[in-house]
Amino acid sequence: MISKYLSRLQIISIILLLGLTAKQPMHAVGPLPGVDSSSKFIVYYGSVNNSTRQQLDDFDIVVVEPNNCQPNHIAYLQNQGVTVLGYISIGEDAGATALPGNGDGPVYYGNNGIEQVPNLPAGKQTASFYLDSQWNGSIYESDTDPDKNGVFGGFYVIPNDDWRWVINTQRIGGSPGLTGRTNFAGLAQIVGTRQSDSDTNKNNNFGFDGFFLDTIDTANAFDRVPGFYPWTAEEMKKTVEFIRNTYPSKIIMANRGLSFFNPEVASADYSLRAYDYRLTPYIEAVLFESYYLGSGTGATTVNPSFPDHKHNYAPKMMAEAEGADGFTVFCLDYQEARSNTLLDQAIDETIERNGWVEYIAPTLFLNTIGTYVLNYLNGSPPADTSAPQWDSSGSAGFVTADVPDRVGLQEIEVGPTPGEVTLRWDVATDQSRELRYNLYQSGPGGSVTWPDVIFEVGDGWAQNPENAFAHQATLGSLDAGTYTFWARAEDSLGNEDTNLEQLSVTLQEGAGITNANALITLDGNLSDWASLASFGTDPADVAGTGNQVDWLQAWMAHDANNLYLAYSNDGSVNFNWGFQLFLDTDNNVTTGFRGTSGNFPTGTEYMIQGYFLYAYTGSGTNWSWNFVGQLGRAWSNGSVELFLPRSWLGNPSVLNFFFDGDNNAYGFNVHDYYPDDVFSANHFFTYRF
Repeated sequence: MISKYLSRLQIISIILLLGLTAKQPMHAVGPLPGVDSSSKFIVYYGSVNNSTRQQLDDFDIVVVEPNNCQPNHIAYLQNQGVTVLGYISIGEDAGATALPGNGDGPVYYGNNGIEQVPNLPAGKQTASFYLDSQWNGSIYESDTDPDKNGVFGGFYVIPNDDWRWVINTQRIGGSPGLTGRTNFAGLAQIVGTRQSDSDTNKNNNFGFDGFFLDTIDTANAFDRVPGFYPWTAEEMKKTVEFIRNTYPSKIIMANRGLSFFNPEVASADYSLRAYDYRLTPYIEAVLFESYYLGSGTGATTVNPSFPDHKHNYAPKMMAEAEGADGFTVFCLDYQEARSNTLLDQAIDETIERNGWVEYIAPTLFLNTIGTYVLNYLNGSPPADTSAPQWDSSGSAGFVTADVPDRVGLQEIEVGPTPGEVTLRWDVATDQSRELRYNLYQSGPGGSVTWPDVIFEVGDGWAQNPENAFAHQATLGSLDAGTYTFWARAEDSLGNEDTNLEQLSVTLQEGAGITNANALITLDGNLSDWASLASFGTDPADVAGTGNQVDWLQAWMAHDANNLYLAYSNDGSVNFNWGFQLFLDTDNNVTTGFRGTSGNFPTGTEYMIQGYFLYAYTGSGTNWSWNFVGQLGRAWSNGSVELFLPRSWLGNPSVLNFFFDGDNNAYGFNVHDYYPDDVFSANHFFTYRF
């Protein structure tokens, strides 16, 4: 296993966060520049001496245990161009006995939140960061003793302010003000300036390039599994943030903490997600441990959790990694007693498919130097000539089979600003990262390419990846007309996929209006609407005394909860089903009611008839509706005001609609459409919230 303190997560996927080289004084948090799937990486807990350091200088990024090396060894490796990171545990205390501190611990999660375990016998008080709330198979038990890792013996901790002081202050050889911790290097000693490059005293500062933060998984949001404490997630995030802010020029490599990168993993017992305390803004990389090959002694087969790793956790982690504050992904697999065929398969899955930085350790103890991946990279690995492959971040729960890939563009939404659309897509994989996503557009003005578009997290993805998409970008200043868009993934070598998945959208002239928080009195008098933007006037163009529906002008307005509608009619309103509005709430002409001939300019999800709202339940061209509710209303002669909760329409961001005055309701076969050219020019109105 990668951690000296690992015991509990052989039943669940494990992640490790990593960082990379920063020879310059400062560097930006994010994916590591100059690091790709050809970079050579090792985690090594064995002794660093004059012999082993010459083997380690074959690698680009090295993780070592400060206790097993000297400052001059770190200097040697750095002078060979190697980035060297020092081990430190932040979720467990490896001391032989618990520190007394101020006697405010151990703690558990009680009725009042995090509090000291009650009724402690004399002599049981400890520092405030020790935990006493171990899951024993039936309850979270507090037995007055600090909880320990049953395999490696470390005390589980909540990394609060007191613990942050300890891990920053402790030193090999001891530190003033901190007794009982003389065998562990703290943050300040790990990255503090060396006395000289020839210093052999491990009691002095080492001058590492950064940190390997272990045991973050203490705070994983996994319920009722020994060794996990979801309620410590916020303090874990604060600790990683503290390290970033205290040592801004140093690299952070944080080991494990899978649920911090998966928005679907939640603790039901404590009503929280570790994802809500994201570590991504403070780190440079993530290491996925045992992704393909687990660490069991003598293991000969693929990790049984691999399907879940590949189809569930990895795509979500890659969505996080590709963000503006993303990271580089590293991987650690284990050789044990496995055949070279399985080792080659691990390389295929991690390096060639995912573009990760891979290391295969000989054994779980990490005390020997493995060269299988090193030899592969130093040989003649196949050139990457393949385009990225699309994946899906929509798998939920523990999965054993793949879900359909989300290829190319998945969704279009018209934005609140005129001429604005938001495009959404998911994740892709490739050997040659970082990936870029190119958007293509055809429509008014010809064809346009938006290369390497800047994107953000897709709306709703951080809440429910199963029903949302990882990435989105907004394009603006588009003229009215019908546009077709598609998205393609391109790797760092210029290999681009050629998918043909396209989506279309029609933007109206003026791209809609909005009237937010207008002061309106619902009394049938339209004078308070006069200052608001309307949808324009319609001529009194329906002749005949029996034709009672003849639209003249209409408005919409909204507040946080309601949609308001007003219109004027040429003649007194005698409400019945002939006063019709067809409402498109998802801006998708292919969904909802398209008319019995399939020629509507919009897809209609809802219809207003008179003052009744109906939801469409048919298949597109058949007449099938369910009653939703009655609209609030006030009218006088030919002036009408209506209102309804926005939630009845699903809280859309945009409405496309048109009016149909169907005088068949009064016995006359005359329609008054507003706008007039609904069918002749595919026109409709747009309202934005």
